[in-house]
This record gives sequence, C-alpha cells and structure tokens, in this order.
Amino acid sequence: MFAGVLAVLVFYLLTTKIILSPVRALRRTAERVREGDLTIRSEIHTGDEFEELADAFNGMLAHIAETQEQLRSSNRSLDLRLTDLAASNVALHESNRLKGEFLANVSHELRNPLNSIIGFAELLQAIAEGDAERDPSPETQARLAKRGRYLDNIVNAGRSLLELINDLLEMARIEAGKVEIRVEPMNIAASCDGLLALIRPQADRKHIRLALDLPGGDGASLPTLHTDPRKFQQIIFNFLTNAVKFTPEGGSVTLRAEALHDADGSLRVRTSVLDTGPGIAEEDQKVIFDKFRQLESAHTRTQPGTGLGLAIARELASLLQGEIQLVSALGGGSMFSLIVPVVIDTRRDTATIRTIDAAENVRQGAD
Repeated sequence: MFAGVLAVLVFYLLTTKIILSPVRALRRTAERVREGDLTIRSEIHTGDEFEELADAFNGMLAHIAETQEQLRSSNRSLDLRLTDLAASNVALHESNRLKGEFLANVSHELRNPLNSIIGFAELLQAIAEGDAERDPSPETQARLAKRGRYLDNIVNAGRSLLELINDLLEMARIEAGKVEIRVEPMNIAASCDGLLALIRPQADRKHIRLALDLPGGDGASLPTLHTDPRKFQQIIFNFLTNAVKFTPEGGSVTLRAEALHDADGSLRVRTSVLDTGPGIAEEDQKVIFDKFRQLESAHTRTQPGTGLGLAIARELASLLQGEIQLVSALGGGSMFSLIVPVVIDTRRDTATIRTIDAAENVRQGAD
C-alpha cells in the first residue's frame, strides 16, 4: 500500500517537473505578451521538445518585435510624407488660385483692347463699303479692296485670338471649380433652331446644307429640359462649329434631338450633330477630347483652333450630369452626341447648382 502511494507521489512530482512546469512557464510568458510586453522571453532549459518549443516561441516573439519596429518606422515615414503632401497640396491649391486669378485678370485686360480692335476694324469695313458704293471708279475700288483684305485679316486674327483667350479662361474656371450651374426650363426645339441660325452664316460661306431633325418634325413631343441652357448650347454650338469647319464645301450638317427612355425608367435627351466630313480614325477618337489635342500636325493642319473646344465640352457635359458620345469612321463622317438627363439632380455635388424659376427669369430679364 505504502509503495503504491509512494509511486503515485513520485509520478506526480516527475510530471509536474517535466511536463507541467514548462507548460506553466510558457503560459506566463504568453500572458506577458498578451499584456504588450514583447521583450519577455521564455527560459526553459529541459533539453527536450519543451525547450525547442520555447526557442520557437522566442523566435516568434523576436520576429513580431522586429516587424512592429519596422511598422513603426514605416508609419513615421508615412506621417512625414503625409505632412509633406499636405504642404504640397496647400501650395498647389494656392498656385492654382493664383493661376486662375492671373488668367482672369490677363484675359480681361486682353479682351477689352481686342474687342476695341475688332469693333473699329468692323467699323472701317462698313465705311469702306459705303465709300465703294459712292465712288465706283476702278482706282477707288482697287484701293478699297486692298484695304478690305487688310481689315479682314485684322478681324479674323482678332476673333481667333479672342476665341483662344475665352477658351483658356473657361478651362481655368472649370479646373478651379468656379463654374456655376444655373438650372432653368429649356425648350429643346427652340434652342436647336437658334443654334442653327447662329451657325448658318458660316455654313452658307461653304455652301453646306443645314438640317434640323426633330421627332414629328417640330419636336413638340420632346420633354422640357431642366438644365443650364447656356452650357448646353455652348456644347452643341462647339459640335456645330467643328462640323462646319471640317465638312467640305457642298456637304451637309444635321442637328438631331430625341428622347431616350432608359431601362430604369429615367428619361434623357440626346442631341446630336451629324456631318459628312472626313471622319475620325478609331485610334484618334481616344484622344480627341484631351486638352490642346488636334488630330493634324502643326505643320499640316489647315483649320485653326486651340484644341480646347472638345475638352471644355466634355467637362461641361459632366457638370450637366451628362455624357458625350462619338460615332465616326475615317471617310464616313462623324456624329457627336450630348446626352443629358431631363432634370438635373440638384442633390449631386457636381458643381455649384442654382435652380432658376420662371419668376426669377422674368426679374432677371427686367434687370
């Protein structure tokens, strides 16, 4: 009996010494690690698997400590970079603000004398026409024709420069986020009629046929748009100007408007300009809306321009919560389309949006 009790006691002591003690030591080390102490190490020297387990545990702790130190170092570097980036953003914002103010001021200072130059040149043209009617002699006619060519050059150059200044100023306002959207009711058919009337003189000079394609012929079924009429017309007029510019003499340009019923039940309007021009290659269609991008090289292009018109149109379309689509093939003409919602969602923060009601329109007209 005594021998049995003694054997059990010896077994218990051996078990405690050989098995339980190392396990308890590892548990104490793990508890210290849980409390955040990664400097603790397990001290087990039993010469068996428990010592190997302790060594592996210590190695894991060393790796964790090293990883945490690397993470802290990375965080410090990231904090420094974020600080530098914040400072750079502040400097960039200030630079953009100054650039916008500079462009606005310079544009204003340039536009005033340019408008005067163009105005006086047009006045001289009118005077020359009157002189030509009063004196039909060949000498006078030759002299006035020469003067007329000079005045035409002045007016055309002035208008081109004025267009460039206006485009630069418009892009600066867009990039600075200073564009205000004024939502007003707009009759699509009347707007299209007005745009064709504006572009007709340019088309007539090239004997280009203009056509208006509306549902039912008069567009009475088209919904009333609630958008920014000025920006809508600016986009479409840019399409029309390009179409007339690049369509050869005797060609045709069509302005089309149609309602689109989307699968989700929403209603949009697509306004398209179709031409019989040279068309645009597929690879060029990917870059044609980039700023300052023109498809012909500077040495070979025959049409003047800033390369900003379509870039501005794309930005304005985004502000109107719409999109621009291009369908074209080289040698097959082009179709530029503006697709906008019937009603702008004023809850979307795409720009500063103001809703102008009919009463305010009357007041503004009276002013």
